[in-house]
Formats: sequence, C-alpha cells, structure tokens
Amino acid sequence: EMSSQKISAARATFGEAGVADLITILEGDARETLETVREPVQFVLLDGWPDLDLPVLKILEPVLAPGALILGDNVRLDPDHVYRDYVNAPASGYVSVPIPLDKGMELTVRV
Repeated sequence: EMSSQKISAARATFGEAGVADLITILEGDARETLETVREPVQFVLLDGWPDLDLPVLKILEPVLAPGALILGDNVRLDPDHVYRDYVNAPASGYVSVPIPLDKGMELTVRV
C-alpha cells in the first residue's frame, strides 16, 4: 500500500477484528516491496492499477502457497484482459471465477 492513511486505517481495523498478528501490510510500491517477501503467501488483494495486477502476481508466484486466494478488484478496467486471460488459461496453475460486481472482481485459487 502506498497511502500511509490507508495503512493506519487498515491496521486499526485489523486490530479491532483481532487479526493484526495474521496480516502483513507492506508500505510502498508493490513492484519493489513484494520482491522482499520470502514466507508463503496465502492471500493477495490486487486493488491497485489493473495493468499492474499481472506483474504483481508474477512477483509473488514463487511464494504463493498451494490453495492461496487472490482477489483481483476492478479487473474489467483492463481493456486487454491480460490478468484475467492469464489466470484463466488452462496451464496457468490457477482456477479462477469472475465475480460480477461493480468494475469486476476475479477470485482466483493457486492450485
């Protein structure tokens, strides 16, 4: 996340929900901060610029746990459907379903 205000709000919410110890928030540009992740990742929320969804996912692929959930938001804003085409390709290693809400969501599982 790049917004310190959003990070503060998220930390407060996670604390109130009692899950703060289960969630890691990385501050900064995802294309840089995610390169430092070494532990298995079980959940990813892709809610940045839609044209960065696939590059961000590819950075995380080496550390995605089997069964990891990836939730892509605003996926219909990508006119080329690059992210959706990738996660829906039969050989991608993912199972993915669209969720027809607002600007489009895609729920994906790493298999």
